[in-house]
Amino acid sequence: DSTISVKNKGFAQHQLSLAYISLGRFDEAVELLQRMLKESDGVAVRFNLGMATWGLTGKPDKSMFGSVLEKLGDDDPRSPNHSQCFAIALWGGGDVASAMERLHKAEELIRELKSSSFSCWRYLLAKPSEFLEDCAAIRRLICGEEVVPVFIRGSKQLVS
Repeated sequence: DSTISVKNKGFAQHQLSLAYISLGRFDEAVELLQRMLKESDGVAVRFNLGMATWGLTGKPDKSMFGSVLEKLGDDDPRSPNHSQCFAIALWGGGDVASAMERLHKAEELIRELKSSSFSCWRYLLAKPSEFLEDCAAIRRLICGEEVVPVFIRGSKQLVS
């Protein structure tokens, strides 16, 4: 629709992609995010595409997360969610030490915030205690364990 601004369209598409991932509709999320990537090569689009693809295939594609790092540069995320996402991207890029540092930063920020924050591990708002549980699972992932994010486990429970 020509009456919708580019900014509003991008925001709406972003929210829809998050909803698709949260609902386990990974194929639709991947399709939408790939279209969005053609219009805007942003960090969030790349990261969410990596997460949606993980949900679709059941395996993380570390190279997709590594491509997020190319866009981030030396960005210093100021929110728990951004730090959490950055930790996963760093893990995908093979930088375990920096991934652990960013994850620690996410934990510090959620403790300071003392309110709910979006968690990329569940693709929902998470209370601080839930966010910290998610960070503990991400820590195990970074350390080499095969850990499945909540948003993927949840989708399989809905299907079965």
